[in-house]
Amino acid sequence: MLRSPANPALAPACDEFATDLIRDLALCRLFVAAGWQPLIDAGAPRWAIRAARLACQVTLLAHDQARAWHTLRRVFDDLADAQGGRWSEIPIEALLTTGDAKTTIENVWVTLVSDDNAGLATLLRLAKLRYVTGTVGDPHVLAPVVAVTYASDHDLGQGSTHYAQRGITAVMHDLVLAWLRGLATSTGGSNPLRQQVRDRILAADPDDTDEYTVEALAMMGADLDDRTEQWLRTIAADWPHRLQTAIESFGAAISMAAVRPQLLLDLTEAYYIERRDSDYARYGVHALSDGIRDQGHGNHLGHPFAGWYFGPFLRLLNTIPAPTIAMINRMLDHAATNRVRALAASSGGPRTVPDISLSGLDLDVAGLGPRHYVGDGHVWAWYRGSTVGPYPCISALLAVERFADHLVSLEVPLMTVVEWLLRDCNNLAMPGLVVGFLIRHLNRAGDLLDEWLTAPDIWDLEFARATQEGLHHAHGADPEDVVGRDRRRFTPRDVAAEMTVRAAAAGDQVRLTALSAIGDQLLANARAALRDNPHPEQSLATVEGWASGFRLENYRTQSMPNGSVAVEYQAPEPVAAARAESAADFDAGHEVLRLQMTYGARTIPEDWPAQSLSDDIAVARHFATAPPRRGAVRTVDAVTAVAAAAVANHARALAIISDTDLRWAAETLLTAAAEPPVGRFDVESTTYPVAADRAAARALPSLLLPPFLHLDVDRTRLTEALTALAVSMFDEVRLTFVAGCTPVWTAPCADNDTSPAGCARHAPLLTAAQAGLSDCRLGPWNPQAQRRLPVPLDTPYTQTLPLVSATDLLVDRLSTPIACATAARTAVCLDPRVSALLPVMLHAHCRGLDHWMTKGYAGYEHGQRAVVARALITLTVDGEPEHLVNHLQTFASNAKALHTLLDDLAGIFTYDQKARADLPAVWPLALRTVLDAVDDGADLLGNRHGVDYALGALLPTPQVQPADQDPDSTLRRARADWIAPAALDGLVDLWIALAAGEPDAAGAVANFARTAPQHWQATDGLDWLERIIDGRYETFAGRCWFVVP
Repeated sequence: MLRSPANPALAPACDEFATDLIRDLALCRLFVAAGWQPLIDAGAPRWAIRAARLACQVTLLAHDQARAWHTLRRVFDDLADAQGGRWSEIPIEALLTTGDAKTTIENVWVTLVSDDNAGLATLLRLAKLRYVTGTVGDPHVLAPVVAVTYASDHDLGQGSTHYAQRGITAVMHDLVLAWLRGLATSTGGSNPLRQQVRDRILAADPDDTDEYTVEALAMMGADLDDRTEQWLRTIAADWPHRLQTAIESFGAAISMAAVRPQLLLDLTEAYYIERRDSDYARYGVHALSDGIRDQGHGNHLGHPFAGWYFGPFLRLLNTIPAPTIAMINRMLDHAATNRVRALAASSGGPRTVPDISLSGLDLDVAGLGPRHYVGDGHVWAWYRGSTVGPYPCISALLAVERFADHLVSLEVPLMTVVEWLLRDCNNLAMPGLVVGFLIRHLNRAGDLLDEWLTAPDIWDLEFARATQEGLHHAHGADPEDVVGRDRRRFTPRDVAAEMTVRAAAAGDQVRLTALSAIGDQLLANARAALRDNPHPEQSLATVEGWASGFRLENYRTQSMPNGSVAVEYQAPEPVAAARAESAADFDAGHEVLRLQMTYGARTIPEDWPAQSLSDDIAVARHFATAPPRRGAVRTVDAVTAVAAAAVANHARALAIISDTDLRWAAETLLTAAAEPPVGRFDVESTTYPVAADRAAARALPSLLLPPFLHLDVDRTRLTEALTALAVSMFDEVRLTFVAGCTPVWTAPCADNDTSPAGCARHAPLLTAAQAGLSDCRLGPWNPQAQRRLPVPLDTPYTQTLPLVSATDLLVDRLSTPIACATAARTAVCLDPRVSALLPVMLHAHCRGLDHWMTKGYAGYEHGQRAVVARALITLTVDGEPEHLVNHLQTFASNAKALHTLLDDLAGIFTYDQKARADLPAVWPLALRTVLDAVDDGADLLGNRHGVDYALGALLPTPQVQPADQDPDSTLRRARADWIAPAALDGLVDLWIALAAGEPDAAGAVANFARTAPQHWQATDGLDWLERIIDGRYETFAGRCWFVVP
């Protein structure tokens, strides 16, 4: 029982137990014999908790349990006061795990419910915390709790309304459900306590809108009687949407499938299939739905949208497979029909058309006879979760696929599986699954795929599905053990090649002949389908290429150096000739895509391949006059991106571009700026960074630089193009224009012209940027547009802009002029104009943002806010802090606006290493300004919403953007040279006094501490945190996500 020392000379002064278990038992005996004083004298070390709990259980075996309980609570409450609140929980944990916990709880009930149920609340909390894993409870430990608190005269779970209490009743309901789920996952028949729970619920005239009641009754398992079944069926008939908690509870699926699978099947069908005469349809919702009710799963961050384990499908398939497959096919029929009808209606067609007239495929497969399968390419690929479709249907198909693989593992013939899946099918989703299933099991499929591969439409559907494979799947990636996982990307061409090569390797001439016949039939079917097409040549050439894959003579073998043999398909001459023109178009389209990805998707000139730019300019010029007929992107976007690269590289001397190419590039950019394509559904916030007008905005201002003066670009046309970019309807173009102007502002004035109107280089650019103010005023409500449209603002803006009320300011339209004017201060010739206009714009921005944030939104996106935040930082560092101070003083009474501005400032410092050097000059000023404003009467704390975020944002912490693909690296770089805590001396105490008791402030301290040395974190950092918490630990528990070890 005692551990022998390895070296007696180094033996400890006291004995050591051989194991922790023996130590716990020995301590338990000590506490039982000597009382609790030894534990108190030792300072109640946490490693003694198990022994103390065991000793408490022994104490509760006393004849007078109420008295023993009173003594234990007094001792451990005193111990908790001295050594931490955890000790007060030990007697209650012992109470939950005594041999006869039900009787013991009954005997101490009076004490538990005293002091407003304080003891009972702790017991329920600990029961849920210690004995519920996820949502499944320990059926043995929780049974006494349920018996006493729910199924007895002490009932605390009955009588609640639809809006149940958030206190003990809600916790009790959670425990009952957890206990029922635990019973469902354990083997066993009827349970008397579960019967009591059922009877209590039914006796209380259960409310079918109560999610707890529905799920609890659905999890009765062997105790689900006829009364319960009738109650559930009544809901299914009258209000099926209320069945969600029953249908999507895995506990209900397990327990009901074991005893009444047909009931579960009927409830599942009633819930998922939303009929035209259903409960929701009565309120007109049906026209906007996909015909299938949503799942409750997959709606949370990090969860997949679909999965084979969602819903009761797999459990039903394993219990009553044939009826379940039929029900799933009815789901798919309904969803597919609803989809194609909705698409037809959206195209102007009627909604009420016969099913036989709905779009789909006519197939005669699996010996089932001719049948019309409704659907489109999306329906075909539902089983892969890679297209648009109802997630419950995807989950059901994933379960079917898993079940089909299970049948194959049981040596069920593939033909039998296919017949089962298609027997009651009238949709394209299940055939899509069947084809994928047979391809994955190609080694065992034999000739089962042959009839499918004679249909040209199936080739089209499979090619479309394969292109989406691996990009996005609602259920995530396939598990590694999925049979045939490597064939998911197979196209019919790959399947034909493998079947042909395998037959040749086996010397199976009969099979080779059959495969050749498949190709002939495929081509014959294509000719029949194109009979009425006046120009079928190109389509037939494609199908001829498909059919040639079934003929062995079109394959060539080659011995490899390692001794293996490579087999390569070689198209026959007629097919190759027919493909030549199409292949050229595809090659041209791919080349356009390459140009766009090389120059359009990259915005930093140093990232462009300067050595190949001249060659790419020649390619782009060719495409400008002869664009390819096929391609994944717009040719004009790629061509303009190359033109922008030519101008930008030449301006920075990164490449030498010929004058001929420069003139072409200038003309391309001018045209792109003046004639931007605007789509039907485009809005101001539309994001498409590779568009031609975005490329023009990046490079067109550079034509004002000295390297381009000899080109003699039409100045009037250039000014108009610059203005078109500055007043673009797209926010993204305006922001890109700000960046494009940067190299021009720092260039010397043209001919050293410093006249008040500005030189020929800088004046046109500032005039264009100021034109962006013309649409910063909102007009009245427009009934036709269903929005407030901008009303043109006249010049001079220094006089008209101050007259625009804050309620009429379109704040995002101020961003580009503010950013450009701030940068333009480096141009000496513009100083009078900038000095007069910039304060007016900043004051308008402050007024507008203050107003719109009180309405609950900023009125513009992060990108526009960021350029204004950068302007305020630049002005502050350059000796003009009054603009930042004015914003902060105004926002000191507007928590949302203050938080937004501070967050934007922190974002600039996070991502810009050069700007971080100015953090000590900006943030102490910002913090002092807000604190002084609050002292002077600003009502920051009086804000109902956002004050928590604002108080936390006052402390500077790195802020990453949601689109950041490597936030950890961003934070690591920012924390390396963040502002030192000493820079905030004298201000932190005032901030803590203001923010004490606010959990977001504690999170800010934790984030700020990560930028400081560890010794500071362990000393001053912990002191800041303690002062923020201010002893209110219950307020902070569960709300300080960053306060972790």
